[in-house]
Amino acid sequence: QLTGYKQPKRIEFREQLPQYHATYLVAPGVMRWARYRGWRLEEQGEEGDRVRIRVRFDAEEEALQFALAFGADAYVVEPEALRAKVLDAARATVAGYSTESRAGR
Repeated sequence: QLTGYKQPKRIEFREQLPQYHATYLVAPGVMRWARYRGWRLEEQGEEGDRVRIRVRFDAEEEALQFALAFGADAYVVEPEALRAKVLDAARATVAGYSTESRAGR
């Protein structure tokens, strides 16, 4: 358990980390992860059958990994550049799996 002395230091440390924000429309099942990483979840609101969330990451790469990990269950609303990178990565993955002659087969 954190003491009153250590808690402010921890919060201060987090605030000094690099920040990258991304907004997603996610399936309700993704919210388990978002709640687990609660301090990173900055906004949350129902939007039809999805949940709109704004998440703080330390780097763009983390936001990309998040989107790719949840596939169609996490749609990047913004930033647009991240959405483009998700699409590029998805296309590359499909192309890689579609190639008949793969090294190591």
